[in-house]
Formats: sequence, structure tokens, C-alpha cells
Amino acid sequence: MFVTRPNLGMIQNDVIEAKLFTDYMTATPFGLNMDPARITVENIKNGWSTTPYPHVYMNLCNFSDKSRIVPYLNDGFMLKFENDMELTLNFDLNRAVGDNTYIIYYFYTNNNLTLDTSLKNQSFFKSPYIKLV
Repeated sequence: MFVTRPNLGMIQNDVIEAKLFTDYMTATPFGLNMDPARITVENIKNGWSTTPYPHVYMNLCNFSDKSRIVPYLNDGFMLKFENDMELTLNFDLNRAVGDNTYIIYYFYTNNNLTLDTSLKNQSFFKSPYIKLV
């Protein structure tokens, strides 16, 4: 996704922490309602490691809007085709912590159907992802 630093995986970087803070305030994981008082820069540091539920959240949308982050060197052509997303986990020299389970979720919070009420006497649901011919 990125060819320069910082990138989304650098959760201890100040710029990425600022993005995470904004994302937690405006686009929470799984669309959950989070207590804004718990969303602090101190809690976000190092993947919420000082809280009972350490985790890493990477929102693949831009700052507080719904536009998707696309690979840096993309002219838009690749968006016409299905692609795979690959995830690589890198641990430091101390390796992964033993006796732990690492759970990875990819989730996509979005509306896939909208109600079009412009048609009289009928309800019609439309998807922004399906093109009707």
C-alpha cells in the first residue's frame, strides 16, 4: 500500500497514532460505539498494550471519510479487477510472545444496499457495486 514511511503498520509512529486517534473517533472498529473518554493518545500507544484488550486497528480509509486507500503507484486501473490483499506480520528480535493466540480480522463496514424511493408505487433496493444494464 505504501512506498514511503510512515506506513499504516508503524503503529508507534506519531503520524500513524494521529490517524488512529482520528479513526477511533470517527470510524471505530466493526462500527462499534466506543466511549470517547477511553480513546486517548495514551491508550492508543503501541496497540493499546497498556489496556486489558491490546489490539491493532488499521482503517483502510482516508482520514475520517469513506474514500478507500489505494496503492500509491496506482492510476486506478487495478480497481477494475478483483485483487488479493496479503498481510505479513513481522515481529521484533524477541519473536512472537509464547502462549498467545493472534487473531486477525479483515472487516468491511459499508452499505451494500440503498433504498431508491424515486420509483412510484414500488420499493427498489440498489447496490453501488452492481451495474444494471
